[in-house]
Amino acid sequence: MPGWRRRRHRARWWRRTEHLRFGLALAGVAVLFLVLAQYEPRRTDTAEPVVLAPATVRAQGDAVPTPAVDPVPEPAWVWWGDGLTAGQGGGGVHAPAVLGELLGVDVVNFGVGGEGSAEIAARANAIPTVLDVAGGQIPPAGEVAVSPNVELLLQGPSVLLGRLAGVDGRLISGPNGSYTFQRDEPGEPVVTDAAQFVSTTAEAYRDHQPILWLGRNNHDDPERIVADTQAIIEHHGAAEDRFAVLTVLNFGVSEGSGTPTYDAIAAVNTALADRWPDHLIDVRRCLIDTGMDRAGIAPSVVDVEAMAADAVPPSLTSDPVHLTAEGYTAVAGCVHDWMVERGWTSDAMDLDGS
Repeated sequence: MPGWRRRRHRARWWRRTEHLRFGLALAGVAVLFLVLAQYEPRRTDTAEPVVLAPATVRAQGDAVPTPAVDPVPEPAWVWWGDGLTAGQGGGGVHAPAVLGELLGVDVVNFGVGGEGSAEIAARANAIPTVLDVAGGQIPPAGEVAVSPNVELLLQGPSVLLGRLAGVDGRLISGPNGSYTFQRDEPGEPVVTDAAQFVSTTAEAYRDHQPILWLGRNNHDDPERIVADTQAIIEHHGAAEDRFAVLTVLNFGVSEGSGTPTYDAIAAVNTALADRWPDHLIDVRRCLIDTGMDRAGIAPSVVDVEAMAADAVPPSLTSDPVHLTAEGYTAVAGCVHDWMVERGWTSDAMDLDGS
């Protein structure tokens, strides 16, 4: 075929297939668009992809599920007091430990025998403990004789960890009312005639809510007992107004109604009730009225006489001024029952403290 004829034939074919070619081009563009729509560029960052949880399937009419809420944690407690708090005479049983078991939370026992309310408040860092330093200097190492303004550690532990003039160490009670301060680490000598000692042990539990059982050893000074109790409450902050004050006990017929000790203790308990009517736990009344039943002990003749004289019965006491294991267990039960009534347990938390 001549060249001019071939060129005419190709031109005629190109015109006849114009619509077909146009349709194929459109189809190609569509395919390219679909491919691009499915393409996901590779991530260039290192963040983890967000994973959405599957939706909860509910039948029509089902209630919308309530989101899970973490329970409000029950506060831990610190129990300040004297030998009754420490559990003297209880054979290893003491009320703070029993209460902790009942509540299922931490209850720290800060009881030391023989201490009055001022000594207890000083151990709590609620009132200042000032140490006079012999020689006017804390030496670079070892011990130095000191004289505190409050007689701490009369019984029980003989060492109190703390800080004196910026130096970490320990206050040690020795024989005949002597005291020394021993620094933990060697360092530069510190010149000071007197400085405030701060118990680091007490500060470690400052966020705990306080239970206060003060006054048995200075029950002739109700004003001081109230002031020292208030100082500890304020030092702890008593979050949500959550603290408890326990009444002072009187023991047996010798401290029963009509005796000087009875009248003095009644004055203390009245002062406590007037100051904290909503925070007072009358453990004295609870032990007299329910202690024997809580302990599972049948009252003896002397028990009946003591209870008639409005005093703690002898079967709950290990000596004239301390309780038995059953007595301390009963005290913990009285405190626990009061907290349950107030809603201060894990079963019913009352955040406003009312």
